[in-house]
Amino acid sequence: MLMATGRSIKQNCKHCGLSFLSASNDSNFCCQGCAQVYELIHSKGLETFYDIQNGAGKPVTIDNFGTHQSDFAWVDALQDENQSNKSPSELRVQLSGLTCLGCGWLVEHLFMRRSGAVRAKVSLEENSLWVCWKPNALNLSDFLEELRTFGYLAYPISKSVTARWSALTWQWVLCMLFTFNGVLLFFAQIATSVDIKYLGLFHLLDLCFSLISIFVGGSYFFVPVWRSLQARVMHHDFLITLGLLLYIVTQLFSFFASSYENSSLWHISLLISLLLFGRWWHARIAHGEFVVSQEGIAIRRVQFLLTFFIWGVLCSLLLFGSISYNWQGPEIIESTTAALLAGALYPIARIAQNRAPVWMVAVGFFLVSVGICLGATNLLTPLLSCALASAVGVIWLQALKATARAGV
Repeated sequence: MLMATGRSIKQNCKHCGLSFLSASNDSNFCCQGCAQVYELIHSKGLETFYDIQNGAGKPVTIDNFGTHQSDFAWVDALQDENQSNKSPSELRVQLSGLTCLGCGWLVEHLFMRRSGAVRAKVSLEENSLWVCWKPNALNLSDFLEELRTFGYLAYPISKSVTARWSALTWQWVLCMLFTFNGVLLFFAQIATSVDIKYLGLFHLLDLCFSLISIFVGGSYFFVPVWRSLQARVMHHDFLITLGLLLYIVTQLFSFFASSYENSSLWHISLLISLLLFGRWWHARIAHGEFVVSQEGIAIRRVQFLLTFFIWGVLCSLLLFGSISYNWQGPEIIESTTAALLAGALYPIARIAQNRAPVWMVAVGFFLVSVGICLGATNLLTPLLSCALASAVGVIWLQALKATARAGV
């Protein structure tokens, strides 16, 4: 899409999807690095990367292209240390430059194309790469050098305890702490006779804990979805992000409109904590070993189904809300929020690159649809809807893993 702005034209980069201003229509990339990686991906027949890409990425730093293999001398020592002649060797490294599911697919397929490769798995939540290879049959330095040309920089795993925790882990742990503090403040007000002059301080602290939770934990969902919308791509977290935003707005409105009474802002922190914990749990399972099938549903088709499903849910909720407003009344906002929060599509999107069986993908969409229907009919509160979606996602992923191991 092009949009004129004075003498400049606003365009989207064909590689990373970010918007940029150009002086002519011929410029398709925001930087030279993106242009080089775009050509590199097409030259190696890896165009599927752009089918899986579910959001705007980051411009590729041009400095990545002028490196030498000696920069990865540290991996040679680790490879020698982990290599064994009796069984496949494995190694885990940190990887920067990962922005979306397409990045994970690209890195894994670059490794699996090499002779001696056994398995590779990227964790977007931990920004790490785990690889397994046949002893003395693969040079990791060459592989990491190739990754660097694509804009992904590898470095050793830190041994400190704090560094081993992923950003996602820190986010949900911090949100749980804010929730705990909010609960203490809430029960301190109703269980004890607090002097009225301190009530304002209690409400201010409650508001601060909730706002910090929104900034720390909510950004995990808001930022990728916003960047995807900028790239004109439908993100798989769009439904739950919309539900979270609606829940935050209603809670804050209740907090200010009711003179701070009958409002529980700590519920915001709790809801964000549940969403983050569910995502962390799903990611832990999805990061396990899945057998890649050549007969499962194609990646491009899954991405199309995800987009179609999201638009279908949004249209259905608008239609259902207009019809049921007469008997639900103001509760329609809560039921709509619960329905949106039940739309956790991350498990389906995450396993798309593993070419899951068609029937398993159909079961996944069916389970999400059931949760959305339960929420829309006011049978679930937003908190219960979020907890149910997380539990169902765990069960579905575990079933898919068992199916993959059994070779079904």
